[in-house]
Amino acid sequence: MNYFRILLCTSGLFSFIFATWFQSIPRAITLPDGSVLDCFITGDQYGRRIHDENDFTIVMNPADGFFYYALAIDGDLVPSEILAGTNDPASYGLTPGEAISTEIYNENKMFYLNGEAGRPNRDAPTSGTINQINIFIRFDDDSVFSHPRSYYDIVFQAGEDESSLKDYFSEVSYNTLEVNTFHYPGSIFDINTSYQDDNPRSYYEPFSADNPNGYQGSDDRVQREHSLLANAINSISPNIPSDLVVDSNDDGYVDAVSFVVYGTPGDWSDLLWPHRWSLYTQEVEINGSIVGDYLFMLSESWYFNVGVLCHEFFHVLGAPDLYHYDGGGAPPAVGGWDLMESNTDPPQYSSAFIKWKYGDWVEMTEITVGGTYTLNPLQEQEDVLYKIASPNSETEYFVVEYRKKEGLYDVNTPGNRSGLLVYRINTEAGNGNASGPPDEIYLYRPGGTLFSNGNFDNAPYSLDYNHTVINDDTNPSCFLYNDSSGADGGLNLYNVTASGETIFFTVSFGIPTLEVNPNEILFILDAGNFGTQILEIANSSEDGVQLSYDIGISQALPFVNFQGGPDGGNYYWTSSETENGLDYEWIDISGIGTQLTLAHNDWFTVSDIELPFDFPFYGETYDYVKANANGWIGWDMANSTVWNNTEIPSIDAPRPAIFGFWDDLNPMNNNANSSAGGNIYFHTNSDRAVIWFNNIARWLPGGNTDYWGLYDFQIILYPDGSFRVNYREMGGVTNAATIGFQNGSGAHGTEIVYDSDFVDNELSWAAATVETEVPWMVISSGDGELNGVLNAGDSDYINVQVLTSGLDPGSYEAAININSVEVEPVSVPVYVTVTGESASPTLPHIDISGTQSGIVNLPDSVDSLFMAVASRYTHVTTPNGDLIPILIQDNFTEIQIIHARNVLESYLTNCPGSDWGSDKSAVSNTLGASNAILFLLNDEDEYENPNLLALMDAGVNGQDLLADEVFSEGSIEYIESSNRDATYEEVLHFIHRFGIQLADPGLQNGILSAMNNAIENQIYNPLDDLPEEDYEEEYFAIGLECYFGIWAHDPNGDGYSGDHEYAFITRETMAQGDPDLFGIIYGFFGETWKYTAMLDPEYNSQFTMSLDESLDYTYRSQYLQNLSVTGENNISILGNQYPNVLHGNNGNNIITGFAGNDTIYGYNGIDRAIFQGDWEEYFIQPIDDSTGFQIIDVMLHRDGIDNLFDIEEFEFNNQVYTIDNLLGALVEHSFPDQFKLHAPYPNPFNPVINIFYDIAVEEQLLIQVMDINGRVVHILYDGRVDKGSYHVQWEAKDMFGHGLSTGVYFIRLASESYQKTVKILYLK
Repeated sequence: MNYFRILLCTSGLFSFIFATWFQSIPRAITLPDGSVLDCFITGDQYGRRIHDENDFTIVMNPADGFFYYALAIDGDLVPSEILAGTNDPASYGLTPGEAISTEIYNENKMFYLNGEAGRPNRDAPTSGTINQINIFIRFDDDSVFSHPRSYYDIVFQAGEDESSLKDYFSEVSYNTLEVNTFHYPGSIFDINTSYQDDNPRSYYEPFSADNPNGYQGSDDRVQREHSLLANAINSISPNIPSDLVVDSNDDGYVDAVSFVVYGTPGDWSDLLWPHRWSLYTQEVEINGSIVGDYLFMLSESWYFNVGVLCHEFFHVLGAPDLYHYDGGGAPPAVGGWDLMESNTDPPQYSSAFIKWKYGDWVEMTEITVGGTYTLNPLQEQEDVLYKIASPNSETEYFVVEYRKKEGLYDVNTPGNRSGLLVYRINTEAGNGNASGPPDEIYLYRPGGTLFSNGNFDNAPYSLDYNHTVINDDTNPSCFLYNDSSGADGGLNLYNVTASGETIFFTVSFGIPTLEVNPNEILFILDAGNFGTQILEIANSSEDGVQLSYDIGISQALPFVNFQGGPDGGNYYWTSSETENGLDYEWIDISGIGTQLTLAHNDWFTVSDIELPFDFPFYGETYDYVKANANGWIGWDMANSTVWNNTEIPSIDAPRPAIFGFWDDLNPMNNNANSSAGGNIYFHTNSDRAVIWFNNIARWLPGGNTDYWGLYDFQIILYPDGSFRVNYREMGGVTNAATIGFQNGSGAHGTEIVYDSDFVDNELSWAAATVETEVPWMVISSGDGELNGVLNAGDSDYINVQVLTSGLDPGSYEAAININSVEVEPVSVPVYVTVTGESASPTLPHIDISGTQSGIVNLPDSVDSLFMAVASRYTHVTTPNGDLIPILIQDNFTEIQIIHARNVLESYLTNCPGSDWGSDKSAVSNTLGASNAILFLLNDEDEYENPNLLALMDAGVNGQDLLADEVFSEGSIEYIESSNRDATYEEVLHFIHRFGIQLADPGLQNGILSAMNNAIENQIYNPLDDLPEEDYEEEYFAIGLECYFGIWAHDPNGDGYSGDHEYAFITRETMAQGDPDLFGIIYGFFGETWKYTAMLDPEYNSQFTMSLDESLDYTYRSQYLQNLSVTGENNISILGNQYPNVLHGNNGNNIITGFAGNDTIYGYNGIDRAIFQGDWEEYFIQPIDDSTGFQIIDVMLHRDGIDNLFDIEEFEFNNQVYTIDNLLGALVEHSFPDQFKLHAPYPNPFNPVINIFYDIAVEEQLLIQVMDINGRVVHILYDGRVDKGSYHVQWEAKDMFGHGLSTGVYFIRLASESYQKTVKILYLK
């Protein structure tokens, strides 16, 4: 006969107390002789067992009342002759884990589910109000309850936002269900009164020699229990108000009745064990309704908590159990992610599907069209559950939900992850999982299969954990139950985003087809030239099937037929079964290898292995390696003793590590048992290091030979960072290991296999990384993105540019890698042949950090071709660390050079959130890769300079800017608008030609499209002598001139920019007349200049950064944000509405910031900051850890919040204070004589608001933020406060740091003698 075994808890279950199925609960049993037996209880109301710490089952012998170790005979448990706790049961040949047979378990279950015990439509309503009747009971020989009534009541109905039955169901039902509990008998002064039965406790326990008063047989037990409960009901029912509604759905039955019996569960008593049943042998009523179902609980038990109570009460509402009633065998279905399988205290939610089907609290929406969808967390009611059909089954489908670890209840889900959960629903399984498998609901989790539990902690999908895809080939796969045979589910879900207020995911139906054209790309270019080709990426699948893709570049891939990669370290892997040229080749080190010693069968070897070379691995370099007894090698101690293999990458697995065959192995060691076998050897030379696991035995739990294994394999490391694993002979269990590798943080890695079939005799696999930097190739797309989603029949086009500057003649190879979660990755090789006699000259890396200006003389080591053209040098650094060189001739002043460099940097500065300029790294990096040079030349005569022409002929590219065309801020030409500053145009040509045209074809196409439209509508009139190929460059430049007012405001007097080239002179007219170009320039450059303008040191007047129509130059200075003054002159600066950073000089500066939050530095001299209002209208406070002051204007749009440093004078509405005067005034007024809550600033706000208040006398103070419903969302201060003026900020977050939604809020200040509330508005 087959007996089911109760499996011991695994690590994934230790943190949960099962609601009905209890696991290894400690108990102390008093024996007839008065001694105490310490043991454990495992099971549920249908079958449970007592066992010792080693899981040997214990039963009572009714003949003497003592407990003995159990034997399983004919499916039942009978006592052996071995007294529990006195002998080692294993030495007598007994087996741990013995339990009643499945047949007897099911008989017990049917006893509880007796047809007479149920009633049709017995479930209580899931909305409205349920009034539960709870009755306290004690036996004749019991003392009174040991706690007051309030102690027991708190589990049923605690205060608001405290864990209780009432609060839980209010929250999970989204306030649609209210559960009130009425306790009987009534309480007097909080004493927990109870109904007292006429019989002692022993009357309700089984018969034995020690308990002759006990019940004998199930019929006797039923009669005693039902009589007890009926008598209790009849005793209290007259006291229940007749108008108390106990049958809210009018089905004739009381909605909910529970009994709390004094004491703890009976260790071997079916009756005195928590259960749910029906009073089917008695006819009792409450207010005219029949008492049917009831809950039976013990008051002093370990399970008398909110979690267990909520589980049992959800049964009252109709929800089924989700754990398997046979207690073992098949893997758990949903684990700790649902109240109805296992629960915590406070309890977690039930899944969205259970809420939908059994609670009717949420809606389920079916996804039938591929696309990207949004899930709200289960704390919300809308958009929390999606259904996705399986194309391979009519009876099984998928559902998804978003679980967010927050709040009182759902913070208690397994592990520490929030994210999207994917379930399989089986419509043929009935309700729940109790009789499963098949299970009605099954949760996918890594490592979970039809036969393996997997890792529930890591079930959530989220970009936060690089766990974003589920399909037929992932771990876990979306397998179907399919009558226990398993089958592909056909789900294709991917691109799960990071967890936030919501979570997004993409679903595709069917299998897309990825095609590329061409399959390889060939360039033949002369040295110094560049070329462009187009790569088409197409989704040629049927309608409705989407293809997601991500494109990158690398050096030539290490394998032709790679089976995985790249991972986060750019590692690829393949095996000898797939890769031609990767053959199984065992490296025999027998006789020459060194044996390693192990102190323990889960530890590293006693000695490290010294490597004769440096081995690179995930960005780190090692000259040693450690071998672990459990089939892997590594370098650090993180998780190094973990024997139970897991999925990877994972922070819980050993790291960093290469897992040849990570399993619970048992090699020979200093503490070896009789089943240990095999040793570890190593051998190294300059070409490789071999670590050989020679015939290593597998650990046999309990000596069970079903787990036998013997493994002969080796791990080989190579100096280039590649590695491989050879399997010579692998016997026994080979599908329970982890094979792969991961980095030191556990964030990146490759899992080749986890607990599945892969290894075979004479098999090899290898892994190698590849460099992703290809300095001579740049790829870009029309929209600037190198990833996206293609609908069926759609294509994207990728520009592939090759830049040969600096490359020697010869052949080069790289790869364009297209990765997709739906299909196998595709690699397109790129072959480049560079022709010519020699490479074009390039500038070396020149250090400019040694000078304050960043301008240096060209060193002698530079190629003579460059030395013949220029004498000085500076550069701009690109995001990837490359350089954009600037060569400088003699006529350029330092101010002019810095101005040109600043403009270049400003053009390449990101504009966050903009359409075209949010990420300019591709443009910047391409400029650096092109080796193009910005030439700062003396004048037009240099165009005939033979040395410059020779440099061009050698293949050097660049853009010129002439010294006599550069007029920086503060120069006479700038102030009088007498000469045009060509810096902006020529530097724009530079980045346009060598950056945008190569790296951002989408922007380039946008410029061309806007230009063609402008020409057609006579908005743009190219000059007659302008070559047509230069039209778009000049159009782009003239648009920039108009947008930033670069030239004189109206140079022609007719509203045209340039030489009558462009029909607009202001942003406003440009936005209306040429919106395409306006959008491009605004999207790429932003609203203001990003550089710090430097005034000429000779400037000695007022410089205005706000528009003054009487000053022509302010049409361009109005867009400056940052200004620095040099020299010794006394200068006045007028800021603008932007947040300015203003630097004074060594003179006496007068600085007015105006609106915007400004930072002002006076430096040397007697400097004055001017404010427009009276000083009483400002809050002035020192800046921590500095000599500066923060001055806060309480009026909107006037002076803002300014930080000032090295300012000696402060002018408020024409009243001047020195720093000492101001400090004196502050002291004089620092103790207000009345309480006041000032108007918060700014209001409306986003996301920070400033709150100012005065305290007249020391008092207790409370400052709260409340929402429109009067609920307190944040407490800004709560405590005593001294007399004075204060300032506090609020960042639109609640007390837990979570961002709040926009809308109306209230600031309430209350002291002992004053209170005031003001309204504020949060806008996004």
